[in-house]
Amino acid sequence: MQRICWSVVALIAIAGQAEAGLIVAPVGVTANTMGDPLLSIGKTFDQSGLNVGYTSGVTDFDAYVAGTPTHAFVVAGVNGWSGSS
Repeated sequence: MQRICWSVVALIAIAGQAEAGLIVAPVGVTANTMGDPLLSIGKTFDQSGLNVGYTSGVTDFDAYVAGTPTHAFVVAGVNGWSGSS
């Protein structure tokens, strides 16, 4: 029982030290096998649907999230991508 307690304490200590680090943005996709072929899958990662952008490799994830970013109003074909029904 004592070993289990110390294991839990160790896990909590390790988890408390975790940091998100820098945001690294994707730059492409290998295939578009689903979704509406008239819409761009690039819209899923090009930041056009975010109200606040970030700089890949520079922006700290924790600082970015602390600024409460949201998804902008999505208009398919303008700043979004939708799957096929």
